[in-house]
Formats: sequence, C-alpha cells, structure tokens
Amino acid sequence: MYEYDFFCNYMRVGFCRNNVIEKIFTICGIAALLLVYCLGAPFAVRAIKDEKPKTLTVVVDAGHGGADGGVKGKNSGVEEKTLNLIIANYLGQMLNACGFNVVYTRKNDVMHTFEGVTDNRKRADMYRRGQIVNDVKPRLVVSIHMNFYSLPSRRGAQVFYSKQSESGKELATALQNALNKEINAKEGGREYSALCARKYLLECSPYPSAIVECGFLSNYADEVNLQKTEYQVAIAAVLCNAIARYAYGVD
Repeated sequence: MYEYDFFCNYMRVGFCRNNVIEKIFTICGIAALLLVYCLGAPFAVRAIKDEKPKTLTVVVDAGHGGADGGVKGKNSGVEEKTLNLIIANYLGQMLNACGFNVVYTRKNDVMHTFEGVTDNRKRADMYRRGQIVNDVKPRLVVSIHMNFYSLPSRRGAQVFYSKQSESGKELATALQNALNKEINAKEGGREYSALCARKYLLECSPYPSAIVECGFLSNYADEVNLQKTEYQVAIAAVLCNAIARYAYGVD
C-alpha cells in the first residue's frame, strides 16, 4: 500500500500561484485522490513565489490509439492504448489542478489523420501529434506508454529521451529518479537510468520531451498492477510531482 489514503472523499490542497493569491482546491473522487502525494508540487511553487511564475503549458501524450493498440498484456490481453489513456488523463487532471495548462494529444480512443499523408496511418498520427506540440510551444512534453520485453522477469517504469536534447535528458532523468524512488524500488526492486531512444515525438520539436514506459505488460506483476486504479493514479502522482519540480527549477 502506498503512503496516502485512497478512500478519503475530499482533500483540500492549497496552491500558491503568486505573492498574493492562494487558491484552495477541493479535490473530489478517485481521479485526483493522490494529489495529497503531490504536495511537493505546490510547495515547489511556493518556494519561488516571489518570482510570480506564469502558467506553464505541458503536453500530455497518450501513446497509440484507435486502430493502433500498441502492445498487449501477456496474460490479460489488455491493450496498451487503453492504459496509456487512463494514466495520461489522471496526470493531466493533476497537472491542471497544480496550475499548469495541459494540452492532450488525444482524450479518447482515436488515431489521428494528417493532411497530405494517406499511405501510412501511423505516420499520419505521429505527424499530427508533433504538430500539436509545435503549435502550443509547451514547457515540456510527456508521452505515456507501456513496455514489453522477451524476458518476463523484467519489470518497472523506464524513461526515454533523445540523445540530441540535453533538456530532454534532464527531464527524463528527473522523471526516472522519481519513479525509481516511489515505484520501482518499492514494487520491482530495480532502479533504471534514463535511456536514449530514437522516437519521433522525442525529436519533432525543440521542447524537453520524455517517453515514460510505465511498466512491462510482459511481466505478470506489472500487468496486474497497471490495471489497478490505485497504481495508475500513483504513477500519475509521481510524474506530476516530478514535472512540477522540473518545470519550476526546484530540486
């Protein structure tokens, strides 16, 4: 069990956005229960409140969608696209409550089209996601995915970045360190380092970008956990806290 109460119905969390105004949010329902875990995020904003931070935009990408289901759970057959969307939506709600402007690349089970690209649906989908990123000019981009590996013993959350992006590496390292501490060490017994990857969404823009592989659908324990609401929300909460600290430059 994690270090917070999943069963309380209401939580009041204060977020200080500038020198004068302190907003108090009443958080209702399971989708935001773990905001109590994210107290580090509002504290991070308070720590630099004299700078009156502006609202920052974060792009949250739920990988795959529509006809592109991604990998499937080895035992349950659950599709990656479904889990990606659930966790991405939890993360977006938490970031929004923390004061971020959140832009989603998809909010439901869709595969995008892109003008001029008709011969490859996957390419069209990725081009559209890249277009969304470049149009909104975000502070950072986080893409949610699930992993799969030939060795069923491999488990845990991993984060990837483009080797061409130093800021992407910094973001990925911050996310990986948080996941190592709060998820991997407690659940899988293994810590990872952020790794380089050649992926379109990591290279299509100049903004710090990271792909988070939340766990291995080839591992029984990960597959079971990733379908549990409390685990999905836990991952989103860890990412929210790490994103807030990175975005506002707080260690």
